[in-house]
Amino acid sequence: MTTRDTRKAFLKLLDQTWPGVQSEFVAAMRQARAGVDMKALEASIGRGDVDAAFRALRFDAADLFKTDTAITAAMNAGGNYQMGAFQHATRRAPIANRIVQSYGGRGERVERIASRLGAEFVTEVVDDTRVMIAQTIRAGLEAGAGPLRTALDIGGRVVNGKRQGGLVGLDSRRAGWVQNYRAKLLAEGRPQSQIDRMAQQYSNKLLRQRGETIARTETLKALNAGRQEALDQLIENPNNDVRAEDVVRAWDSTGEDGRTRQSHLDADKQDPVPQGQAFIVGGYSLMYPGDSSMGAPPSETINCRCYSDIRIDFFARLE
Repeated sequence: MTTRDTRKAFLKLLDQTWPGVQSEFVAAMRQARAGVDMKALEASIGRGDVDAAFRALRFDAADLFKTDTAITAAMNAGGNYQMGAFQHATRRAPIANRIVQSYGGRGERVERIASRLGAEFVTEVVDDTRVMIAQTIRAGLEAGAGPLRTALDIGGRVVNGKRQGGLVGLDSRRAGWVQNYRAKLLAEGRPQSQIDRMAQQYSNKLLRQRGETIARTETLKALNAGRQEALDQLIENPNNDVRAEDVVRAWDSTGEDGRTRQSHLDADKQDPVPQGQAFIVGGYSLMYPGDSSMGAPPSETINCRCYSDIRIDFFARLE
């Protein structure tokens, strides 16, 4: 199905796609929480062995396979969307100039890009889990908490036969929020059972929140990677009379709505860039909104809502 490529249409696709990524991530983290080896975790905390504590979580890249698969699906959705937009743009052109090709989602380059997106995502989650473990163990020692209590804080507590709450799946920042919340409740003189219950509810809320942040960020990145790949395929196909020099791309932020980063607003002011050239955003190079492949930090990619406006002169050589 073809459609006109607009910011509104793209953001609609984003909103249709990211909840699936969030759902897979939250499900994966809940499953990971259920698989923690609590005895090994307690013992490693008692020794102050962070690496052993991480191993006790029994958490690895395989736990994120379905989330990775959902991100790849988002990339293909972006490619199909963009190729449909190209077809829409030439629907009234002479037959020889119409875009009739489909998005190729199984090529070597596509697989390589999808693999990179997945690897970046998995590495970020695994690395931050290590940081969270080290931070929580250190905080427990400073607070005088025993290894068992710290292990329960990390791995969660059994409620109605199921392990719930805990910090697995949270980044180090949100894990810190949970621990601060526990300290606040303790200072208020709340009974331990109530502290555990309220902290568990807060942790579950933050897991869903982190899942949404990850899903929005990774989905936007994947959709835009697919759009860029569709553009590359369009140019490379000899059946299309479109060349790289016919293409420019313009950065389009969401405007001044109180949430848009100043660096992204400033990026609007740059001239449209030729095909193959990166945008400069906050001093970093990005091929498209959300791109981190050229070194852009999370501060320029997390929860980005910007849009790349692809402009093609489809009739540059029409005689």
